[in-house]
Amino acid sequence: MYLVILSSTQRQNHDPNPLPAIDRYRGLYPSLLRSLQNKGQFPKCDTIFVTAQGIVKAEQQIEHMDTPMTLELACTLREENLKVLKRLLAGRKYDEIYVNLGQAYLKSIEGFERLTDGEVTYAKGVLGRKAVHMKQWGIDHSSAKG
Repeated sequence: MYLVILSSTQRQNHDPNPLPAIDRYRGLYPSLLRSLQNKGQFPKCDTIFVTAQGIVKAEQQIEHMDTPMTLELACTLREENLKVLKRLLAGRKYDEIYVNLGQAYLKSIEGFERLTDGEVTYAKGVLGRKAVHMKQWGIDHSSAKG
């Protein structure tokens, strides 16, 4: 089983009603994930979002949020985010965790690797390269057990 960790995005579905986080966020990586999964080019996985309000599961109903993540906020959220991740990771064994976060978001979960025995893979490069990396990771893992 795989876990994918993405950040919340400024581009969002503006529906005034709560929506699953995976449908709310319209940025590059959530859109890429949805597209690849629809094409069968991304493995079955659990997905969580790191937001300025904390950790949100992909299926969790959320309202529109526009608070930006800053390094200061990330440091404030880190302890609680690690508690949430500890509970999540204790409840399910993941073979691999794919992390695609910017610097501030990454800071808010810094050290989570020690909470899992699973392999942790980080998206590499800048925006476009991270998208290519994520797509390739998905293709490579879509036929593997997950």
